[in-house]
Amino acid sequence: MISVKTNKMPGFPGGKRYRALGPWLRERFGGPVFKAPVDAGLSCPNRDGTVGTGGCTYCSNPAFSPARASLPVRDQIARAIDSCRRRATGFIAYFQSYSNTHAPLVRLGELYEEALSCPGVVGLAIGTRPDCLPPPVVEYLAELGKRRPLWLELGLQSACDHTLAEINRGHSVADFTDAAERCHRAGIDVVAHLIVGLPGEGRTEVLDSARLLGRLGVAGVKLHPLHVVRSTVLEGQFYRGRVPLMGPRQYVEMVCETLGVLPASTVIHRLQADCPRDRLVAPAWINRKSAILNEIDHTLRARNGWQGKRFSG
Repeated sequence: MISVKTNKMPGFPGGKRYRALGPWLRERFGGPVFKAPVDAGLSCPNRDGTVGTGGCTYCSNPAFSPARASLPVRDQIARAIDSCRRRATGFIAYFQSYSNTHAPLVRLGELYEEALSCPGVVGLAIGTRPDCLPPPVVEYLAELGKRRPLWLELGLQSACDHTLAEINRGHSVADFTDAAERCHRAGIDVVAHLIVGLPGEGRTEVLDSARLLGRLGVAGVKLHPLHVVRSTVLEGQFYRGRVPLMGPRQYVEMVCETLGVLPASTVIHRLQADCPRDRLVAPAWINRKSAILNEIDHTLRARNGWQGKRFSG
């Protein structure tokens, strides 16, 4: 990849200093596009014994995905569309809960085809893990991506193997790199997840993780701050004083630096977290979503920063 360092800020959609998802979707589809979350009722190899049984230390699926798996995919999407009070050009069927390529290929085909058959669905977003992408699944996803816009959300969380072991991810950085490269060769857009503020990590580790994603040429990135959710291993570690948490200002500073080292072409799908108040242990500030996003915008403007300003491939 060629270095694109520049002293001139690119023209990002929506007047942002980074390539935000919402404006990018409007440009691509000609109007607002929203996600329709889907729970396919699948499991995770880090929970069902394929890789492990404990799951990631921070993971509590009910904190971000209400129970819907008892409903058919079509009904889940219809409910999500009906509940959307905003005018939309279309919807992305978002297979969000657990690992959505962790099933036989025939079953995956049934799920994805049912979603694509729903009126109003213009594309797919599929959340999964790098160790759940055997070649036949990658081949099928590549074929789907030729028919309808599709992106594959892959959890990395950190480019430090020691950190991945500490949070019990059950895969290595090399596993992620291999999966991302195979998907890239197949023409599949990858959206990578990073957590900012993991135990033992500071500025160097976070920026190194972002630089890895830049070198891999991922199409999108999701960032969010580490937060503690009820009924997780992380909750016990937090109460034992083993999990220091970032303050809002520290997080904003880290996000602005991270944006600077990512390529300007990378779509930023998320810069904050969402957690129901009755599930959140700490920190309380993560639910000040609009305020945090506004502070990121303000800091970028005040420092004349932008996404890609310090990127070099």
